[in-house]
Amino acid sequence: MLDPATLRKMTDKAIANKALAAEQKRLKQEAAAFAQNEANVARAAKIVSEITSKAVAAAESGESRVKVMGIKDSECEGRVLSGAAKLVWDYCQGAGLNPILLDDHDGMGIDSWTDLYIQW
Repeated sequence: MLDPATLRKMTDKAIANKALAAEQKRLKQEAAAFAQNEANVARAAKIVSEITSKAVAAAESGESRVKVMGIKDSECEGRVLSGAAKLVWDYCQGAGLNPILLDDHDGMGIDSWTDLYIQW
């Protein structure tokens, strides 16, 4: 015979298990996002640390702009930057380095990409 109290306990336990699984999934996603953010910050910091030497070398050779970084497809969706590219762009803008995005290709129609340059 079915016992309504037992069924309620089973239902409550199932609901609690689903809530726990959802919370665990959320925490994993949060941890992954945190790790990705740390990776973006580390990549951006490395790129920013190289800007001065790149800009000085370009200026000394008569150039008025220099490539700062190649942008991954995942960092540029419809000219909207994210990840390390956004961090570097924001740094360059804040430093008055006039960042621009330039598209390039291999000349064969096989591959294309976007680069971040600074100009003066």
